[in-house]
Order: sequence, then structure tokens, then C-alpha cells
Amino acid sequence: MPPEENSLFAPELELVSLRSRERLQEPGTVADFIFFPNEGSISVVLELHDGHTLEVSMVGKEGCVGTAALLGFGGTHLGATVQAPGAAFRIPAEFVRDRLSAAPTLQLLLARRAIAEHLQASQIAACTRFHRIEQRLA
Repeated sequence: MPPEENSLFAPELELVSLRSRERLQEPGTVADFIFFPNEGSISVVLELHDGHTLEVSMVGKEGCVGTAALLGFGGTHLGATVQAPGAAFRIPAEFVRDRLSAAPTLQLLLARRAIAEHLQASQIAACTRFHRIEQRLA
């Protein structure tokens, strides 16, 4: 991002450790923080009413977790859990939301990430429907 956009967010950006199996977001809640992993990975999981779960995406250093809070969602049906430990920058979601209109580059990056997540979910759905388990594991 351009330096002027970085300076908007730098005061609240915090480097944190991600521990294996740490829950970063519970289903049905609004994210308090946006996490930008530097290393490690985070599973985004759909949790059904009957207790079954399905991983819908994996987030690493290319992405972020918690962005639904920036769009005014009251909570999502997705949870986020650390799969591989590492480190991430985190920033309060409300802090980002209050400054997002002054950060067009960040807006564009977040929109691109949302599209990438949609494409990833579409690919998973297609593979689950049309490929046998042996093909998916090849």
C-alpha cells in the first residue's frame, strides 16, 4: 500500500503469535480483529447446526481473516482456527472500518481477496461434486 495509507493503520497494527488450534473467530460473532498472517495458516470453517464442520478455505500470507466485519455483517456462519502456528499482524476491525474510505488501495486489495475466496470456494464445490476422492487426492 502507499505510505499514506500505511500511516492510517500503523498505530493500531500489532504483531501476534498464532498458536495451533487457536480460535480467531467464532461462528455467529462479529470479528473484533482482522488478521493478516505472515506465516502459518488459518482454516475458515463452516459449522453446521448438527455439529458437522467443513473447511471452506485456507488462509496464509496471501490473505486475511475477519473482513466480513468491515462490510457491516452482524456475524457470519464461519469460524476461523489456526492450523499451522506462526505470526500475524492484527488490527481492530472497527479501527479499519472507520478509516477504510480513506484507503482506496486497501479497498481494492480486499475486493480482490474476496473474489479469490469466491473462486476457491467454487473450485472446491466443483471438485467435491464431480471428482472421486482418488482424483481429489492425486
